[in-house]
Amino acid sequence: MAAPGSELSTWQWVRSRSALGELLDTDFEAMPLVRIYRVSDLLLRHRDAIETALHALGLGPTGFARIQNLFSLTTTVTLYDLTNTYFEGTGDENPKAARGRSKEKRTDCPLVTLGMVLDSSGFVRKSKMFAGNACPRA
Repeated sequence: MAAPGSELSTWQWVRSRSALGELLDTDFEAMPLVRIYRVSDLLLRHRDAIETALHALGLGPTGFARIQNLFSLTTTVTLYDLTNTYFEGTGDENPKAARGRSKEKRTDCPLVTLGMVLDSSGFVRKSKMFAGNACPRA
């Protein structure tokens, strides 16, 4: 979340610019791109459990005071960013996938809207996925 990008850009980064493979004893260069997409889906399905575990470690929004103190951050929220992404397929497995106003003008594909709140230092405070046919309010 420090440098968000697509699954494709993450796959390219982890294969060519990261030492993560050496640290985890994993051959990312041989890993197919589809595996990154599957991991993203898995992480999303377990999002609530992951956020709960981060809260318990003092790393979630309630533990932000710990990070704020460590990095001398202010608590001013400076950005609430919205974007959307569309599905090439039917999107049936995602209950939030719905036809709506796509930034790419794709009326033929279901989409979801993604929101993210960043603090003044660029740290993510909260993220959420919204239905593709809704216009979320900050």
